[in-house]
Amino acid sequence: IIWSVYCLKLTITLIFGLLLTGFSVSLKAQETVTATASAELVEALTATEVTQLNFGRFLPGSAVGTISIAAVTAGTRTKGGDVFLVGGGNPASAEFLISGYSGSTVNVGLPTTAVELTHATNSAHKLEIASFTASETAPVLNTSGEATIYVGGVLNILASDAGLSKGLYSGTYPVTFQYP
Repeated sequence: IIWSVYCLKLTITLIFGLLLTGFSVSLKAQETVTATASAELVEALTATEVTQLNFGRFLPGSAVGTISIAAVTAGTRTKGGDVFLVGGGNPASAEFLISGYSGSTVNVGLPTTAVELTHATNSAHKLEIASFTASETAPVLNTSGEATIYVGGVLNILASDAGLSKGLYSGTYPVTFQYP
């Protein structure tokens, strides 16, 4: 029994000794912690049209046709249906330079409906770009914060008896660049 009492006294003494020598027990009903929050403002996206989409020179045939420009650097031009390609006119895919935050992905949005090209002096005469394609729809900006994409499309050509006026046809179309 004496031994048990002695062990109990020793144990209690050790516990109080630990409490007094730096081991502490905190019994608080409330604790406030200072937390941290952050945000980073990055470069806004900018895009510049370096080269315009150009379907080049052509002659309509007796039936409908198409002219396609590939969404690549060289902007390869091909025809479909009854249309005759004529040299010159500088056919090219559109080239866009995108700038923004390095390493970011950029979503590219193109028109999903046809876009009209109107004759320079006779607005009643129109051609249409039936569809558009892009070399990349989600490019990643390089270490300099830049990417280049190319846009091509398919131009519908009406038959020669549709009464089209010779001359330049032009129009605009939206291209959207955004961070996801």
